[in-house]
Amino acid sequence: MSTTAKDAPERSRSFVALLCFAALASLVVIETEDSTIIVTVLLGGVFLGFVMLVLFGWMLSLFNSRIKKKYGRKSIRWIVNRGFLLLLPFTVLALIATIELGWEAAAAFASAGIMTSSTAIGVELTRLGSGKIRSTLLPAIGGIAMTSIWMLVISGLAVALRG
Repeated sequence: MSTTAKDAPERSRSFVALLCFAALASLVVIETEDSTIIVTVLLGGVFLGFVMLVLFGWMLSLFNSRIKKKYGRKSIRWIVNRGFLLLLPFTVLALIATIELGWEAAAAFASAGIMTSSTAIGVELTRLGSGKIRSTLLPAIGGIAMTSIWMLVISGLAVALRG
């Protein structure tokens, strides 16, 4: 099997996570009639989601060399991508709540999804033999940082574009 074929499920996992970030970002400005604003925030969500996933994986890689040695250098990326698949149900709930119910709760669903994904990553790190502090504290700190950055950047971008 080629390397490309092996990496296909991995790319699809990260693609799903990035789609979730895009959908959650666009829900912040969904009531806007200006399509330029919606597309800009959507692309901003994809970019910010990508940067956050890379930085989150990098942070975990720094402190989990035992897992990288035992399972390979791509193991942390696999854990992060698989953990962030948990954004999907939160994104679906946010879409239903915003479009059908008229709630303005996309940020709350995004925050809950990011923190749940971080927790799942911590559980997986523990299962694979990471230290208990490293596998609980680091994903929690990373999740809090990601949630804070997400809320500040996406809402700031939406406010700036609305004028």
